[in-house]
Amino acid sequence: MSLRKPESRIISHFHKHIGPTKRTWTLGADQEPLSVPLAEFDGPFPGALTIATMGLSGHVLEQPGMAPIRQELMWMSWKRFRSTAVLSVLEDMAETAIERRVGYKRGEWRDFGAPVVPESQMTALYLAVPVYLPDSFHILDGVYAEPLAAMWVLPVFASESRYCKEHGWDAFEDRLSEADPDLLDLERPPIL
Repeated sequence: MSLRKPESRIISHFHKHIGPTKRTWTLGADQEPLSVPLAEFDGPFPGALTIATMGLSGHVLEQPGMAPIRQELMWMSWKRFRSTAVLSVLEDMAETAIERRVGYKRGEWRDFGAPVVPESQMTALYLAVPVYLPDSFHILDGVYAEPLAAMWVLPVFASESRYCKEHGWDAFEDRLSEADPDLLDLERPPIL
């Protein structure tokens, strides 16, 4: 993957906080170019992997009631749950952000009605701050005029997304904090 200066700074940021790049994708399963390249990183923990968009930040995204932002989306799980379905999930979410020109907000969720990936019974995605990484990772300034935010695309159960919808993202994150589940485990039990 040939990188321009902003992308190389973003990759360096991911290397510093997560680990080395293991592979990249620029073509989908149909051999058509992806809307944004994807990269897999080794980490942030031994036995874990992170797959992230590496190009969504090339688009300025609106944030209603806030200043525009740039974003990259990321998925973290244990390596035993490596799935090519994650590539489709991230590409679809990136395409949606590009088409609507609106970035994702913390606490936003998306219900699929079926397992997000075959290895799990989780049927929804929740957008979160990547809490398993240091605070210095979430926002990267100085790459573009707008801040760049890394958003964690976290698989959740239907019961958890319903709770978030009914009680708000802050209440849901409080429940996550209290239960302290292994959020990289795609076979974890629901907390609600």
